[in-house]
Amino acid sequence: VLTIRSNMSSERFAKFEPVMHVIAILVPLSIATTFLVQGDIKPQYCACSPGSFRLALVISPIFSVCFLICISSMVCISWTVISQAKNIEKYTRFPKRAKTSLGSSYINDVKKETIKQALLYTLAFILTYYFLILSVFFVRFSDEPSPPFALTIIAYIFYPLQGFWNFLFYVLPGV
Repeated sequence: VLTIRSNMSSERFAKFEPVMHVIAILVPLSIATTFLVQGDIKPQYCACSPGSFRLALVISPIFSVCFLICISSMVCISWTVISQAKNIEKYTRFPKRAKTSLGSSYINDVKKETIKQALLYTLAFILTYYFLILSVFFVRFSDEPSPPFALTIIAYIFYPLQGFWNFLFYVLPGV
């Protein structure tokens, strides 16, 4: 997003990228370790879930922020690509009778592929966590001791697939 929206060079971004990776690893690890030591995390279904309301209050905002960052990043990328495509079309003269000229067609294809890729990454995030969160909410806000069997199986299938979805969408041809 920084490269696309703010025209930040990859050399400049490379200076603080390692720090961002360290933060992305240490924050969840330290939260998990802290609550594990305190006994607030318990293994449940296909993941460790909050054993106390206090942990849920910590995890919910973090997850919400991650989700909003994911969505806003993809919207920013799509928005920038669309505006750049409009600028290119505005400053490039295509014959009026040939609206689907080669250059215009290429610009539209790149724009559509970029938007599709952004939507696929967002879908990967949603598919990974939706069923798990649904099963946790089901247990928390119902009288049932466990979610329905079908929901549990779907959560078991989709929760470990975040890396697979990202790999699959990354290797798709197009962008």
